[in-house]
Amino acid sequence: MPITIDEILERDRSRAQESEWAELVEELQNGPKLQELFAHDWLIHEHSGSAEYDIIDELIRQTDEFTALKATC
Repeated sequence: MPITIDEILERDRSRAQESEWAELVEELQNGPKLQELFAHDWLIHEHSGSAEYDIIDELIRQTDEFTALKATC
């Protein structure tokens, strides 16, 4: 079955989004100040003062998801 133009465009959009996500993850991983700011904003947004939430675990989880998505393309 031939590929359609819409499928090609959707793949291109998906790749662009993955690339932007990869850049953001890399910036967060390499910038302790960005990690601190992100963690602070996240906690305020969630109205959570709980010490149970660990931003590093969330970044790792999202990075793993991104890696899995990237491997399928």
